[in-house]
Amino acid sequence: MKIQRQKALKIILPVMLSIMVSGTVMAKPHDRDGDMHGKLERLIEYLDLSDDQQDKADSILGQLKQYKGQKRAHKKAHYMMTLNPEEAGYLDKVNAHAEEVAANVKVKIIEMAKAKQALYQILDDEQKQKLAKKHERRLKKLEKRMKD
Repeated sequence: MKIQRQKALKIILPVMLSIMVSGTVMAKPHDRDGDMHGKLERLIEYLDLSDDQQDKADSILGQLKQYKGQKRAHKKAHYMMTLNPEEAGYLDKVNAHAEEVAANVKVKIIEMAKAKQALYQILDDEQKQKLAKKHERRLKKLEKRMKD
């Protein structure tokens, strides 16, 4: 009986450890900032900018930091959870909250577009071609995923 128990522990223990480790790895965020900001940073790293370009890019990205708002997203979710569906004016509160969130998302999208446009202006032709090829590969991957 003891031998069977020891054999079972030898099998179960590594399996349990691997499950715990894989769960921890899977729980890590996939994007550095959880935002488009991180994607632009990786894009800049990919292009090997000159020192002058890097300084300009840092300035552009610095302006975006005010729009990150990850912690605010938790507050918004918390707000929705605190609303009582039986309360008078519930749908009005939900509608007002949805409009506020939509306005914030709109601002973020516009600011990201402005930042991307400004970053493109500091790139030379070779860097723009390198970036165009990267975007083309990403689009093909995306289109393939959308078909599946």
